Parts: sequence; C-alpha cells; structure tokens
Amino acid sequence: MNWNLSFEGGRTMVYLYHTDESGKHFVARFKYARPKSSAKHFAKFLVKNFTPKEYFGMRMANSGSAGTPLAILKVKGYVSLMALSVSKVQIMRDLGLMRVKGANGGTYYE
Repeated sequence: MNWNLSFEGGRTMVYLYHTDESGKHFVARFKYARPKSSAKHFAKFLVKNFTPKEYFGMRMANSGSAGTPLAILKVKGYVSLMALSVSKVQIMRDLGLMRVKGANGGTYYE
C-alpha cells in the first residue's frame, strides 16, 4: 500500500493525514503553518522510509512519548529541520565561518 497524504489546517496549525479505503488517519500535527517546509520534510522522510502499515503499527504498539510521530521517525534516523539548522550554525562557529554583525555595523567572523 502506498501513502496518500494530505495537509489540512490554517495559519497556526497544520495536520497531516493518510487516506485509504478504511478512511482518513491522523499522521502528525505541526504547530505552525509558517514552517510548512518542516511538514514537507517530515512527509518526505515518512514516505521514503515507512509503509503506512509499518508506521501505524508502530503508533499502535507504542504508547506515551515512544508513540509520537517524531519518535517513530527518529527510529530510522530522522532529524528535524530545526535540529539541522542548529547543527549547521554550530559547525560554522566551530570552523570560524560564522558572520556576526559588530556593534559598529561591521561584520566579523567568530
């Protein structure tokens, strides 16, 4: 069975659903609509690494924080966009490539 995903919601909340012959099933909720790219990033990883049967089986088998959508994807190595951006900033700082605006308006590297 293949994924049939749809996004629903408004400005402050986006929901991801999978629809099959038995109906519409909740997959994940994203707090803000602004970073739709994070929802798309999540969906792309989900489709590439899970079948609907596998994903929903893990949701049913795990309770509490182990059964959250994010925790399930992390089992196969998912890294959120926020974590990736924080990592990139840290790497740039470590390599001395981070540009910072100085108090006098100039730019220097940390």
